[in-house]
Amino acid sequence: MYRARRGTVTSVACIYIAILNLAAAKDTEWNEWQSADGERSLRIVGRLFWDYADYGDGGPVLVAGDRITSARLGVAGKLTSTTDYLLQYEFREHFAGRDKTQLRYGVLTYKALNPLMFEVGQMNEPVGLEASTSQRANTFMERALPFTFVPFYHFGGAAYYVKKPLFLHIGAFGRTYLNTVSDAGTGVSSRIVYSVADNDTSALHVGGSYFVRRPDSMSLRFAARPESAVTDSRLVDTRDIDFVESYKGAGLEFAYVRGALSFQGEYLAAWPSRTGDRPDPFFWGSYLYASYFLTGESRRYDSSRAAFNSIRPHHKRFGAWETALRYSVLDLDSGEVEGGRERNTTLALNWYINPKVRLMFNYIWVDGKRRSLRTDTEIAQIRLQLNL
Repeated sequence: MYRARRGTVTSVACIYIAILNLAAAKDTEWNEWQSADGERSLRIVGRLFWDYADYGDGGPVLVAGDRITSARLGVAGKLTSTTDYLLQYEFREHFAGRDKTQLRYGVLTYKALNPLMFEVGQMNEPVGLEASTSQRANTFMERALPFTFVPFYHFGGAAYYVKKPLFLHIGAFGRTYLNTVSDAGTGVSSRIVYSVADNDTSALHVGGSYFVRRPDSMSLRFAARPESAVTDSRLVDTRDIDFVESYKGAGLEFAYVRGALSFQGEYLAAWPSRTGDRPDPFFWGSYLYASYFLTGESRRYDSSRAAFNSIRPHHKRFGAWETALRYSVLDLDSGEVEGGRERNTTLALNWYINPKVRLMFNYIWVDGKRRSLRTDTEIAQIRLQLNL
């Protein structure tokens, strides 16, 4: 009884805070406090994503429905003038009737040695542009298919070097703590970016990533949803690859922003190293997209993180309107591993009502094949996104 009540209370609290945030979406920030000298601060951070998806025929049964795909809540701010903190939990499992709280971020950042910064705690590893950009600021409802290769939330330590036009991020990581996925292991990830940005209306971004990870279980699996979080089905899936000593990955990334128009793309690859004479497979994926703001805004590039920030609409009455088109591909077939191939084309329409509220619509044409199973279907989905 206690567990059920705790889950219900958490869910209600997330909804209440999201509605309060909607009502308070204005220039003054009700969720921020700071000391008189400005050296210490606290800000409530969070987000709520509600998705609905409808799936066409032409493959495995994908059941239409709705789901809370993210319900995060936490705090961020300054401990001292040189130390920042971020603590954030994910509560989405509570909405599905599972009383499981996941730690997403628990990070301390030391900034006294500019242009060097140091981080310790649980964080996302430095791999790729789309993975380094918060999902609340990404153009599409879900990250592209190649995201399956990215080693994401792990506990470790990292160092930044940020001095325009260069950005370098490297870290050593262990396992994930307080998560529903057990992925014990160790690894190192790195990312380097060259970028030039001008007045929030233009940017050029070119970079690359490299990572190595050694799973304790000596087993590895890559699988991807069809860029829809309402379903748990994976149309491409390697299943467990055994006798894996380690796996390596690398990626290339670019973005270009010029006024209301922008382009972004990435190439990611991963190759496991197996024991003995067993063959080493090679997997890869990529995406490319273009977006355009019908109301004249620009995607906001942040050179201090080599990533994008959320949009600020120019028009308070009508908000901002963005349309985008993306093509993504993922190839999980290699030698004796038949994980399948998938190609998706996504048309997106986003309405940024204000900086805290966004309505999203994605229409996805899915073309996939795994062994003898062919998938040729379409997905229509919407999201209500509320940000703290």
